[in-house]
Amino acid sequence: SRHDNMALPVGRASCLLLVLNVYLFTSVHCDEASVLNSFYRALNGPAWGAEYTFWSNQASPVCQWTGVTCDGDGKVVGLDIDAPMAGSFPNDLGDLGTLVSLRLSSPLLIGTIPSDLFRNPDLTTLNLSRSSVISPLPDLLTTVPLQRLDLSETHIGESIPDWLGLITTLEHLSLRGTRMEGTIPESFYDLINLLSVDLSNMTSSSQLTGTLSPSITNMRSLQTWRSQLNQLTGSIPAEFG
Repeated sequence: SRHDNMALPVGRASCLLLVLNVYLFTSVHCDEASVLNSFYRALNGPAWGAEYTFWSNQASPVCQWTGVTCDGDGKVVGLDIDAPMAGSFPNDLGDLGTLVSLRLSSPLLIGTIPSDLFRNPDLTTLNLSRSSVISPLPDLLTTVPLQRLDLSETHIGESIPDWLGLITTLEHLSLRGTRMEGTIPESFYDLINLLSVDLSNMTSSSQLTGTLSPSITNMRSLQTWRSQLNQLTGSIPAEFG
């Protein structure tokens, strides 16, 4: 029939499918390598150390780069960089659309958290501890399903924002040493999936104050609560640790 004559031989169809898969994989690799190379150059990459040399070579497989985790399809899902990154937080990371986990730790990393980062719909872990990211916390944090948020020893605001209680997917939260002041908002106790929270300060110059709300008992999953060097009063259920 006419349609039979139009059908591709099995061998040829398989070959075309293979070529298409190789093209798509190479295209994804090149795009992600370009984003990460731009990130590397923007934050003084050559000073990071010899283990990050691959980051300057876009021809090398991105999944072999130090600090990069890929999924089974070869897409970048995790970045874990503990190096002397120096410069403003780049917007390019929002182009890594499959990013699930991001950890960037450097006191020389400055600026605000870019809104483009929260275009990643599967971002569950964000760790910017010991960076010099400055206030305010972006309320766009509520648009991604975060489970782990670590902003310890950063300067991301003067008080705990009300909207933080909207990230009900959170299981682990650390705001240790952020020098926040004021009271804990009632909305904070809506984080009913929290397993651990660290609000402790490292100095007595800035402290959280006020009385813990009775609503703390709604946080039934909570196993660990830390709030040392603050002026908080009220009862913490013994099972919280």
